[in-house]
Amino acid sequence: MPSRTTRQSNKMLKCMMLLWAEFFKDPIVYQLQNGIRDAMESTTERTQDGKPKVTGRRTILHDIKLTVRMKVALKKVLKSYDQSKIGVRTLAKEMSSILKLEHTIGIDTAKRMKKELSTKRLL
Repeated sequence: MPSRTTRQSNKMLKCMMLLWAEFFKDPIVYQLQNGIRDAMESTTERTQDGKPKVTGRRTILHDIKLTVRMKVALKKVLKSYDQSKIGVRTLAKEMSSILKLEHTIGIDTAKRMKKELSTKRLL
């Protein structure tokens, strides 16, 4: 059984460590928030919603140079999807074939690409 002084010293050390952590938490949070705000002000990239993009993966559309034929075909497919002539799975397959991708993109990726195309006015 530990002595009484050991227990009290452990309590004191625990309190001091918690106090230390709490003391430095606020400056760290403040620095992170300032860094994110500065990065958002200086970035030129935009998310699919049009907000400044600070971090994150590049989208498929960043890596592909859209030709006029691709744009026309994408407009046609997206119009069919908006008029409910085709479903989201067909949209994904069509977009994959138009963009000449190796694999078929997922349905969520197709929806994000549709939103990105309309937000950034790439079509």
